[in-house]
Formats: sequence, C-alpha cells, structure tokens
Amino acid sequence: MEVCILSTQDIFEARIVQSKLESYGIFCELRTNDAGGTLPHLRNAQGSQLYISEKDTEKAQEILKNFSTD
Repeated sequence: MEVCILSTQDIFEARIVQSKLESYGIFCELRTNDAGGTLPHLRNAQGSQLYISEKDTEKAQEILKNFSTD
C-alpha cells in the first residue's frame, strides 16, 4: 500500500523532499501529470505527489517534522 506524503505545485520542493527521504533509506515515487515532461503546463493543474510505502509513513513524518525547503 502506498501513501501520499507530499502534494505540491513545486516540483523542486518535491525533489528535495524525495532526496531527503531517500538519504534515510525510504524509497519514494514522484508522480506528476505532465506527459513525461513533454507538457509541463499540465503539472500546474494537479501538481506533483510524492508516494512512499505505508510502512515508512511514521519514519518519514518524523524526518520531515523539522525539515524545511525554504
């Protein structure tokens, strides 16, 4: 079972969070609805979502609790 840990309009924020979680050994799947990057304007409508395994949810939330991409 997968859980959406982040939903954002900012693809760069999603990639930073993905990198942070993966550095702790949590596999992440970044999903965007932009036709494989060929139609990036579609991403503006639905944004990007970052999915992780349900078993990693608690660990990921703890990691991201004090993490800021600002």
